[in-house]
Amino acid sequence: MTINSEFFPNSNTAVAMELFAAGWCNLSCKYCYIPKTDFLKTIHSKIIKRIEDGSMLKDLEEMFGESLESLSHWGTEPTLTTGLFKEFYEQAIVKFPKLNRVMLSSNFMTPSKNIIKFVNEILPKTKKLEVAIQMSLDGPAWITDENRSGGSAVVIMRNIKEFLAGVDITAHNITLNFKPTINKKILTKLCNIEELKEYYLFYDNFFSEMNQVLDLTKIRIANSVNPTVAVPDTYSKEDGINFYKLTMNQLELACKEKYNFITPPSSFYYSRYREKVNYFREYHTKQKMFTCSAGDSCFAGGDLDDTIYSCHRSFYIPYKEYENSCKEWPLDEENTNGIKQGRVETMKNLTISNFKNKKEMARTLYVSRCYHDFTKHRLTTQVATIRELAYINQMSPIYKNLGLAVEFSKFLQAGYCHMDNITSSNCYEISNLGNFRLFGNGTFEQYCKMLIEEEKRGIL
Repeated sequence: MTINSEFFPNSNTAVAMELFAAGWCNLSCKYCYIPKTDFLKTIHSKIIKRIEDGSMLKDLEEMFGESLESLSHWGTEPTLTTGLFKEFYEQAIVKFPKLNRVMLSSNFMTPSKNIIKFVNEILPKTKKLEVAIQMSLDGPAWITDENRSGGSAVVIMRNIKEFLAGVDITAHNITLNFKPTINKKILTKLCNIEELKEYYLFYDNFFSEMNQVLDLTKIRIANSVNPTVAVPDTYSKEDGINFYKLTMNQLELACKEKYNFITPPSSFYYSRYREKVNYFREYHTKQKMFTCSAGDSCFAGGDLDDTIYSCHRSFYIPYKEYENSCKEWPLDEENTNGIKQGRVETMKNLTISNFKNKKEMARTLYVSRCYHDFTKHRLTTQVATIRELAYINQMSPIYKNLGLAVEFSKFLQAGYCHMDNITSSNCYEISNLGNFRLFGNGTFEQYCKMLIEEEKRGIL
């Protein structure tokens, strides 16, 4: 039984897998929702064993058959195990003839030789793959070191340049991108336009340094470096006002400053919204275009025999040690409350199952399909929340307007994590209330103005 043959026989829906490829991390970033306690080492050992004895690959074959097209390495820090995957991938490209994409995200605080070896030696050269590597650099040292540890920025930059110097760019089609993440403290600092100016100048200068190591025109590297906010987290109305200030600062810098390598400052979230908005006329007929692929075309797993997750956000959930650690770890308020109130159990029941157990799989997929396919239910529950927050002065009063509340709901649904929603509200449909406050105090209104202006100028 594969997922497609049993549940999607006419559509071949399930094509991507997120591997629980590492259970341990060499960092303890302030915005991470995974407590860095010793129980992670136990999980890490399980993962290593399953890579080496072939059971991880065996599960993949039983889940997907020949349908698998994409693999991504997740968990904590994937480069801690990339050197163990040589035999795995040698067999994978044979067992999965459609496999064409491999992705991993790294904090680049491990030796650069790990990723160099992964691209140059571990991935077979008998088939050219799309290899996407995400680089977690949050900005200048006063941001990166604040989030991670002292001296992190220098180490990450050095390791990225070493990677560029050593990677074989002819072996596979390599795509690189930065993933800058900011917490509420840094968000407040970036309300100062001079601090934000320094942020973008830092990246432009670093691109120049990278270009001296490797001609960046010879490799695909995304030159957008707009910050993303830490999730999950609990955002207040004040945070939303600050986020609006940050958005306006980005627009001002885009008009005033010139950059040699990076794109002009903009909002990552506006760019994502802009890509979707032209298709909103099909919102109720092609609903999967507007939701995350988790539990739809993409699933996850790797640490436990015969176990499938809806996505990597559910990793660690089967372990009671994770839940106990979270209660003692400094997480955000909503996440902590959700764990203490037992919502982890809901996530476990909805998003994790034994893929050989048809009843369990049917339950997980049924609940997932209820989320992905029933757009009106998602919309009405979100709109009710938006209008209530507007009436109690947690969001701009403009969202009392039904039409704007509907548009704001569509914007949120095109980007939020429905797994995080469970921890926040105990259901897929209701987003973390912090997301409403973050974007609903000036920012989304500005996005609408920007869309209207672009449409007037004929560039939308």
